[in-house]
Amino acid sequence: MSGWKISADTGGTFTDCLLEGPDGQIKRGKVLSSGCIRTQVKRVVDAGRIEIVPFAISPGQWIINKPVSISGKPCGRINGADGVILELSVPEGIRGGDVLEVDSEWEAPVLAMRLLFESQHSNVDEALSFRLGTTKGTNALLEKKGAPTALFLSKGFEDLLLIRDQKRPELFSRKIDKPLPLYHRVVEISGRLDTHGNELEPLDLEALRKAANRALQDGCEVAAICFLNSWKNPCHELAAEGILSECGFKTVCCSSSIRPLIKYLDRTETTLVNATLSPVMDSYLDRVQGEIGDNRLWVMTSAGGLVSRARFHAVDSLVSGPAGGVLGAVEAGKRAGLSRIIGLDMGGTSTDVSRWKNNLELRQQIQVGEARILTPALPIETVAAGGGSICGFKDSTLFVGPESAGANPGPACYGAGGPLTLTDVHLLLGRMDPDGFSIPIRFDLAKQAMQAVADEAGEKDWRTLAEGFLTVATERTAQAIRQISLREGEDPAAYGLVAFGGAGGLHACRVAELLGIKQIIFPPDAGILSARGIHTAPRESVIERQVIQAFEEGEPCLESHFSEMQLEATGHLQKDGVDRDDLSPRSCSVFIRLQGQEASIPVQWESGSDVGRVFRDKFIAIFGYFPKGAQLEIVKLRLRLLERSEKTVTEKFEEQRVPSNPERSVEGFLEGEEVRIPVHERILLHPGNVIAGPAIIRDPYGTAFVESGWKGIAGTEGSVQILPVEGKLAQPQFARSAKVERTLVLNRIAGMLEEMGDQLQRTALSTNIRERLDFSCALLDEKGRLLANAPHIPVHLGAMGLCVRECLKQYTFTPGDVLVTNHPGAGGSHLPDVTLICGLFDAEERLMGYLANRAHHAEIGGRSPGSMPADARTLEEEGVLIPPQWLIHKDSDRFDLIEQLLSTARYPTRSIRENRIDLEAQLASLQRGRDLFNDILRDFSAGKVSAHFNELFGFGVSAMKRYIESCDLSSSHVVETMDDGHEISVTIEHRSGIMEIDFDGTSTTHPGNLNATPAIVRSAVLYVLRLLVNEPIPLNEGLLEGVRIKLPDCFLNPLFSDDARACPAVVGGNVETSQRMVDALVRAFGLMASGQGTMNNLLFGNEQFGYYETIGGGAGAGECFDGASGVHVHMTNTAITDPEILENRFPVYCREFSLRKGSGGTGIFSGGDGLVRELHFLENVSVSLLSQNRNQGPRGLHGGADGLPGQQWIVSRDGIKKRIEGHAQVSLEAGEGIRVETPGGGGWGRRG
Repeated sequence: MSGWKISADTGGTFTDCLLEGPDGQIKRGKVLSSGCIRTQVKRVVDAGRIEIVPFAISPGQWIINKPVSISGKPCGRINGADGVILELSVPEGIRGGDVLEVDSEWEAPVLAMRLLFESQHSNVDEALSFRLGTTKGTNALLEKKGAPTALFLSKGFEDLLLIRDQKRPELFSRKIDKPLPLYHRVVEISGRLDTHGNELEPLDLEALRKAANRALQDGCEVAAICFLNSWKNPCHELAAEGILSECGFKTVCCSSSIRPLIKYLDRTETTLVNATLSPVMDSYLDRVQGEIGDNRLWVMTSAGGLVSRARFHAVDSLVSGPAGGVLGAVEAGKRAGLSRIIGLDMGGTSTDVSRWKNNLELRQQIQVGEARILTPALPIETVAAGGGSICGFKDSTLFVGPESAGANPGPACYGAGGPLTLTDVHLLLGRMDPDGFSIPIRFDLAKQAMQAVADEAGEKDWRTLAEGFLTVATERTAQAIRQISLREGEDPAAYGLVAFGGAGGLHACRVAELLGIKQIIFPPDAGILSARGIHTAPRESVIERQVIQAFEEGEPCLESHFSEMQLEATGHLQKDGVDRDDLSPRSCSVFIRLQGQEASIPVQWESGSDVGRVFRDKFIAIFGYFPKGAQLEIVKLRLRLLERSEKTVTEKFEEQRVPSNPERSVEGFLEGEEVRIPVHERILLHPGNVIAGPAIIRDPYGTAFVESGWKGIAGTEGSVQILPVEGKLAQPQFARSAKVERTLVLNRIAGMLEEMGDQLQRTALSTNIRERLDFSCALLDEKGRLLANAPHIPVHLGAMGLCVRECLKQYTFTPGDVLVTNHPGAGGSHLPDVTLICGLFDAEERLMGYLANRAHHAEIGGRSPGSMPADARTLEEEGVLIPPQWLIHKDSDRFDLIEQLLSTARYPTRSIRENRIDLEAQLASLQRGRDLFNDILRDFSAGKVSAHFNELFGFGVSAMKRYIESCDLSSSHVVETMDDGHEISVTIEHRSGIMEIDFDGTSTTHPGNLNATPAIVRSAVLYVLRLLVNEPIPLNEGLLEGVRIKLPDCFLNPLFSDDARACPAVVGGNVETSQRMVDALVRAFGLMASGQGTMNNLLFGNEQFGYYETIGGGAGAGECFDGASGVHVHMTNTAITDPEILENRFPVYCREFSLRKGSGGTGIFSGGDGLVRELHFLENVSVSLLSQNRNQGPRGLHGGADGLPGQQWIVSRDGIKKRIEGHAQVSLEAGEGIRVETPGGGGWGRRG
């Protein structure tokens, strides 16, 4: 090679660097990301001089005149330097051992470059290529330190980033904290395109110019533009870009240039992030470029490639460091002969896991802090567990992270007052060499911190607890690897593990044991592997094209699409100096999904390949089935073009039976015994050396631990291959305390339920499930009592137990059986909510419990599209009733019987295909849950899992008992009046340690559809009890053990039969009465002011389609907090469909989605504002609206004002509004619309 090649990875604390000379020799370095160099004072020579401990790399004469501080106190600048003697103004009180820090006044990569060049006695001005990965933009984003930015949006959507998808972040938090947008000012501009890119309304250029000038006067420096449907046609954005540049904005970012992909919310946030970070990154890169002159600067992207500054976008590099680690792991694994690789990168605060098989697929979206960003990125799963993760005991379980001790104060062993961390755990167990730290280590302080936690947990032996923390961290890491593997239909046991980062090697053997992995590679440069990956990264161009086309239409055009995209990518790389002959073959991906689904699967395409067949096979591998009669859709195309990489050198691991002879050892504690653990220096290992476990392998920047029953073999290129010794058991055999096992099992259960939900969302067809997330998954014990749930929909979750118990009165489950029902009399809610239940059995087919999921089907029959007619009087009018019956029994499915039931009822479903696919998705979700539960049984005995089920139930019992013992025992009575005059009466009394919730006095059966069910009542009560106890426990029916619910015959408990014609209508009871019931209970307990008290159910459709959404509103205020605006409250937490997705899928035009400003009730603390939603239709439709709080607004508390009631109008073609009732069904013609203004939340406390 010619010239020098330098690569740097700048992290939050350290910057790692590699320098490769013209002769191919590589030097390595690590500096502080602050750009400072640090050492210690050895002694004070006199008032003007000190002697220092030598720097790791001598800085040379440039240190003169640089700012210096000692123990954090500024000491002016260095006047001179002679070896280890520095001349400076020495402050009083300085003594040997104090920390001295010199500010280089350079960016960290430049400092590292200069130090490495000086160590080579070479000149920085020589020709070089500089490759840079950095967290500079990431840190600015997390700390909200971007440039003042003006965001320009389509009229009617200025509050888009305040509302987001209307979900509240924490399901059971009374105080709802929503992320604040990054913009300094937001501006809405008239002008609209339709979903096909046709202009509906011209852009108001004059208003744009005036708004731009006001934003500039307000201090904005940067502009971000995102107009609706500009993914399809950029004309409006390009026109706006020209005007904003003329007005004087330094940087203007258009969404159509950054990410021309459908989804207005995500594209807006991505564009805003890019705009606000662009000046930060430009300034940073300018400073680096200024130090390397005319030499080329290449920036690492999250996709794992290098781009020139001319093609760099600020959003491209947000996870560039972890991406470099993935490339480094793949290089090390391929060199060792692995064809399937899992990367394990554990650092100080978190662990990144990744998977590689033949090629690196890119994910479409990443999340950094609160921001969701559309950018091609390597698929990396992050776990909040690293060396600095805080370890402790809370709520009867152990925890490791997510909080971290950071670099300051750091772990307890650093001696700076830090808490117990995972690093301390490794140190105390003898898994790390105390002499391997760069600072003095206080073993005694680590032990004190461990003993304090052991005392708190009631654990006699701190060493057992330490093993427990290690096991919890390992299990969480293994769970992340399971998820990234199983989601793609892969078995992690078929992979090799590459362990890197400062602490990846410490957990590698145990992670491998949990996953059945039989080969581990601990590569050279393990602690700086991200820099190594950046060093070998290729220059790249990634081109994406949104398609959204039926497969039959789009598949013949793939060749022409990819040819055009290849020309564009080739042009990019040629401008970057890559010759056409140095390009690798193009990598083409077609993103395919079932027509109507949201999630797509990328399929590799080559000319002549059958991507339809490959998609089907991949779908079956991931989800276990392929829906009958499914139609395919091409969503997006991606082409990735890379420069050709150098051929990988093969590394050999040939055991020479020559053991490595370590010179020292440390005391350790392994598998219940005290042992001496040898310490091996990697640099002293020779190819073929064997390292028998237990053993420590020390590297300058990382450590590996070889467990008992494993051995390491030194390779020819510096790696260590770690293998299980023949006959090694598959699981670690040390004793685990009950607390440790409880933590492990509960974490696995939570992961199982979340994975079930993820499976259901990805495979369902209904917009309600895949976009609005209107589904729930739950675990129940063998008695059918709710034990745990994923954080889904409260109105579903509390009803699951009663539903299972009602079904058990009629049916007995055997392994493989699945039952289906939507019957309100059998624990159901309303007919669109379909529940599937299966049993969980151990290896001897003994019943352990049940899994259930409930999902809202967009269509299940009834008199109106969407199956929620506002004027229904009987259950039959609302849809098809499915009494409890087998869906799967004795290994045969009964889908045909269910389809017959759905299609032959008096009011049959309008979408039998969608019902079938959604049922299959629910079934696949249960199967995923059963598989994961069997994994839990494999790792823990059935008896222990059953015992932990009882403990889980007991958490709820204990929490409720504590609340009852501490609460005010006075009685309270509240009446909540529905809009039509029906009353919910609730009285709270305490009798002999029992809380009695009495609904006596509630109105009789409702003539319309606002009837609830006992299951819904239990859901509402259980939800409010969870708010009361305010402890981080799963929602489970243990909370009801100290509670007696008295429910007379009333519209909360009407009479049901198997004849739908004789049953009362209930669709509004589930969505509306449940909310008013919660408001009554919340007021009775004095918890907070009332929230909007409605779900604002809006349905529209015709014989060709149906659509359903619920609209958020204002949350109630409480003591010491304002209510949040534009969110769903209490019994639901569904997302709202993105406006571009809505317009693309349905004949509708979304005119406005904004906050209803001023609608929240005033008080010492104010209620949140409601929402405004206005839709206009392109076809004749039937529209249903089911809502509450239209006559009176949500109640304030303690003198706080009520929120404004909701209101709604029909809007004619010429804009004339006609008010309608909140419970209404109307027919609208094409061009007409509906406008809904939702209630604000009540205020808390009287002002003045």
